[in-house]
Amino acid sequence: MRNKAKLAAVTVAGGLLAATMSTSALAAGGPTNLSGKGCPSSYTNTSGGVTWIQSLKSKTQSSTQRWYGLYYVYYKKPNTGEHIKQPNREYVCW
Repeated sequence: MRNKAKLAAVTVAGGLLAATMSTSALAAGGPTNLSGKGCPSSYTNTSGGVTWIQSLKSKTQSSTQRWYGLYYVYYKKPNTGEHIKQPNREYVCW
């Protein structure tokens, strides 16, 4: 029983370490806040060796006549070039 408990603890600790490492890689940079940048059709930035790609999905105007852009956001894995979908973001265009 004691060996099973040790194995479970090591498995949980290893999983937490892996989650922390992937989270810190994503936290190294991040997509640029596009508020006030006029709703570009796409925007790419590299921060801490990580590339973020944002593509305009839609643009809407509010009742106060302000324009908002909704963007698809992708994280580009540095070693494989694979694009990982992230939550969409909305910015005020001005």
